[in-house]
Amino acid sequence: MDLCAELTLQVMRFVQQPRDHPASPLEWIFAPHGRRERWAAAREHLSRAPKPLIAAPLAEPGMIALWNIGTFDDEQRVRAEQRFANQLQWLNKGITHLGLAPTDLFLFETDADQFELPVAELARWLGEYATMVPWTIGEGVDTRRRARLMIRRSNGDWSPGKACHFH
Repeated sequence: MDLCAELTLQVMRFVQQPRDHPASPLEWIFAPHGRRERWAAAREHLSRAPKPLIAAPLAEPGMIALWNIGTFDDEQRVRAEQRFANQLQWLNKGITHLGLAPTDLFLFETDADQFELPVAELARWLGEYATMVPWTIGEGVDTRRRARLMIRRSNGDWSPGKACHFH
């Protein structure tokens, strides 16, 4: 299983689902082409898509807009590449601050699920996907899951965890 594609779906689901009624869409719809896929096929679609990729949750649960930055004009591509570089720079500062090794685990926890991935895979995710949602990292919950990935919904609610402050 491609952990980065899976994390993308997990993040999209979290930001689109209401806090009081966590649920999963029966299928994902990818804009602009309208492709419809169930979870495993959607994950495979993301896994095979050319990278780097911008993935944005749309207002309707289960809908994701995708853009491959290779199709952008020069000016747009430079801006998008800078976003990817900024994501990785911020993550690297956090990894150093938290004293993490590439094999240490991040926990992404939602109202309904927990998803774990190694530091190296989170770095790969941020190099391949820009999800257009606010995120940060923080201290973990135990010695095995030494850090958290936290995502913010558009209403300001964060996934569980406490952000660490570093510059």
